[in-house]
Amino acid sequence: NDTWSESNRLRVGVRNLGGSLGSFGSSGAKHACFLLDEDLFEYDKNGYKRYVGVGRDDGYDWNSIGKALNGTTYVSPDELETAIDDSGDWTGSEYNVFSHNCQDFVRFCLLAVGCHKSMECVIF
Repeated sequence: NDTWSESNRLRVGVRNLGGSLGSFGSSGAKHACFLLDEDLFEYDKNGYKRYVGVGRDDGYDWNSIGKALNGTTYVSPDELETAIDDSGDWTGSEYNVFSHNCQDFVRFCLLAVGCHKSMECVIF
């Protein structure tokens, strides 16, 4: 299988959503995304989206959580998309800001591409 001979670069990025939580002040909420080669994967209340060939979107800070979430994998973007679809966990109706959100999606992606389980705890 030629897929296993190719190394694919992975990277995690976040952007600040800002906003306010009423009397709690600014929420400082962050939205996480996952880059595999040039394809951007992200998850919100509308479900997950894959943007093919976009590279590192300027709206995201790709260094805010450090180099621990940058690396390589032998899983291709197509294989990641298959894993996401097969899981059945990332449709719009499943979104919950506190318990099933973009950070959980990025954790799923990290594990799906073969990162060690200890890496998933680095996100926020």
